[in-house]
Order: sequence, then structure tokens, then C-alpha cells
Amino acid sequence: MAAAVRILLAADVHSKIENVYRLGMWLQQRRITPDLTLLCGDLVNVNHNHDGFASSIPLSQQLGSSTSTVSKSLLEAAELMAKSRRKQEDEEFKLVLDGLRQISPNLLYVPGNHDPATAFPDFHPSQSLSPESPPDASELKNLPLWVRMQAQTGAVNIHKRLLRLAPNLLVAGFGGSVPETRYHDRSSTTYPGYPYSEADLANGVNRVLRSHRHALPDSALVSPIVGKFSKVPRSDAHILVTHCGPAGVGTTDINKMPHAGPTTRLEAGSYNMRDLLSSPFYQGITEPVFTRDGQLRQRPNGNVDTPATSPLATPTRSKTAKPFGGILFHAHGHSHSAWGLSHLGTIPIINPGPLRDGRFAMVTVEQGSSALASPWTVSGVEFAVLP
Repeated sequence: MAAAVRILLAADVHSKIENVYRLGMWLQQRRITPDLTLLCGDLVNVNHNHDGFASSIPLSQQLGSSTSTVSKSLLEAAELMAKSRRKQEDEEFKLVLDGLRQISPNLLYVPGNHDPATAFPDFHPSQSLSPESPPDASELKNLPLWVRMQAQTGAVNIHKRLLRLAPNLLVAGFGGSVPETRYHDRSSTTYPGYPYSEADLANGVNRVLRSHRHALPDSALVSPIVGKFSKVPRSDAHILVTHCGPAGVGTTDINKMPHAGPTTRLEAGSYNMRDLLSSPFYQGITEPVFTRDGQLRQRPNGNVDTPATSPLATPTRSKTAKPFGGILFHAHGHSHSAWGLSHLGTIPIINPGPLRDGRFAMVTVEQGSSALASPWTVSGVEFAVLP
């Protein structure tokens, strides 16, 4: 019998913390204990745009030159309000992680476009968190949110990280979103993204998936789920966890009013990430193909590849490197009304739906019992909604 891992997928809590605890009770009543929880961002409701007071943006930047016409007392009150809001957002962020950790001690997450900037390790890097010398309470309060959350809750932020879960099974994470556009007009932005452009997001996903530097699970990161799985010399399968999904699939197509015509249809996914994951490399065609004049081509159908420096180019790999084992599935959130299961070529795309509305999903993956078979397969996907 093949060994299996049962994974809880959640996304888009948006500070509705009571649903986290309702989810825990729902699972306990049915005696379901996930081996792992993957959280796809938007734990809270930070405002990162300029359409109102935003706790993540300095007040002087929001008001610009108009600060000279505002009294000092009002400015001080507004700064105090923003500081209070930041504190509340941090507390809500911790409550979400605490609640999910009670469901499963193995909790990995990426930040979303409505999470604090200090939840993004690339914006707020820190070398202060290590198993050998964890920070004390006085040091911890001055560290970025993602560091404090790992120390206080044990939840691991996998934004721009590659983590080994079990033999031949890796998980890669990348948070944030790109701007939402009209479905038939990519130039028409209907909602701003945060904090990445199309190119930044796709290049970042590409780098983390192709990284050969991954963290091994240990007591400081994630409780090992390795013991029941066999070690067979095969290529690694990858689980990709992002907040924003790829454009052009059903899980990012927001079409709430199809009867109203095409103008109401929106695209919440990333076009560049769609192109990246559609490339032969990520679709399982890894052999480079060259023309007679030495130009690199992609397969199938001999489509000309982009330059070798592009994330879409077929990689140059050493003879000793294991081939890329493919993407087992791609989990994302962000698109609230487009929850469900779709696919991009060979890659299953799963949007569990917003936990804010009580939606979540369970995915079961199994390790192949034969050395000739794929190292891991998705054997089940279930969607549910809290009553």
C-alpha cells in the first residue's frame, strides 16, 4: 500500500479568525487530522494602495504636499491610528497562524497582497532566526513579522523558499500578487497588485523552483513527515504554493455576472507565470533541441525558444544533476469566486477558495511504490465549505 500525505489547503482568511477555529472543530468532529497545512496568503486585511489611509504606507507619502495644510494634532492622531492598526494586523496575523497550528503542527504559508510588508522576507530580511541561537523576547520585538511568527507559532514562511518535505517531495513558495485586469484587456487594471510586477513574480517563481538549495525539515522548521516514506533515487516532485495563480485557467477567471456580458469578466492571475509554467521545461519536456545554426528551440512542434537568459529558456544542466521531477500540483488563492480545480497542461491548479467564506480543500498525495513510477501522485482532491 502506497504511503500518503493528507494536505489541508486554505487561503484568504482576511482576518475572519472565527472561521479558522470553526475549521478546526469541523475537522475534529470528523476525525480528520491533516499531515500538513498549506496557507496561500491574505491572512489579514492590510491596505497597500493609496485609495485611503493605509497602515503599511507612511502618512507623509499618502498625503504628499497636502501635509502643510493639515494641523499637527490631526497628523499625530492619524499616525497613532496607523500605528494601532499595524499592531492589530500583527495580532490578527498571529491568531490565524495559532489557530491553524492547532489543526496541524506542520504549517507552511506565503504572504498575500493584503498581508503586512514585514511578512515578506525579501523586503525585510533577517539572519536572526536559527535553531542554534533563537532570539530572546527583547530581540524578537524588533524583528520582522515573519521572523516573530516562526519563533512564536512555529509556522514557516516559505516565500521564495524551497523546502524538502519527504524523499523526492519538495514544496516551493512565492507570495504577493500582480494587478488584476479586465479579461479581454490586459492594459486595463481594475485592482492594484502588491508587491510585484508581472516580470518580478514570474522570475521569482522560476528561481525558487530551479533552486538546488532546499531546507531539510527539522524541529525548528516543520515536524518531519519523512519516516513512513521510502528513499528511492528518483527525481523530485514539486508542490508550488503561491498567492496569485496563473492567468488563463478557471481558478483565476473571475466571472461573477456572465449574463452581463464580457465587460464584467476579470483576470486575477499572472500572464507571465502562465507563460512560465506552460514552457516545455515545466510541462515535463526537459531535453533541449537545437537548430542547425545552434539556436535553441523548444519542444513540441519546434517552437523557437526565448534567449537562454529568459526564465522560459530550457535550462543547461550538468550530467550529474537529477532532471526536474515536475510540478505535482500548484495551489493558490487570491481569486475568491473562482475556487475549484483546473489545470495548465500537465499541472493541476487548485484554488481552495476563501476561508473568509468558509471554503477550503483537502489534497491527498501518495508516493509511488515502484521505482519506475512517478515519485508522487495526486490521488484525491476534495472541496468543502463550513456550515
